[in-house]
Amino acid sequence: MASLKTTIHKNTDTNIPSTGKLANKHNYSTRNKPNNDNDSSHFMIYHQNIRVISKKIDELLISLSYNRPQIICLNEHHLKSEEIYNINLDYYKLGAFFCRKKYSCGGACIFVSKLLKFSIINLEKYHKEKHL
Repeated sequence: MASLKTTIHKNTDTNIPSTGKLANKHNYSTRNKPNNDNDSSHFMIYHQNIRVISKKIDELLISLSYNRPQIICLNEHHLKSEEIYNINLDYYKLGAFFCRKKYSCGGACIFVSKLLKFSIINLEKYHKEKHL
């Protein structure tokens, strides 16, 4: 049985894609080999403070095209509940999301690879706006 290796990518600057290393605006990937979706020895989670996802879908897809993580966590998406379903990321399903109701901006969503089995979590019962 292959060991599970977790790589967590976190970058709070939405102008530079998270690749675990510094990348310039025109060189989105610094890794040498493409992601193998069937390789169970690597489990990758991508986290991004996206700050308005509707304006950055193309940039996000480009930054993910070479090394596709199994999980994508995005916060500060700034969408309403009825808008979040319009976000389409190839190879991914919307696994969970939170959208503010009383206040503007904020929000979080998790996209999961279509190759993974997962259970959808209703985050509505776990949140309190402006607290968590």
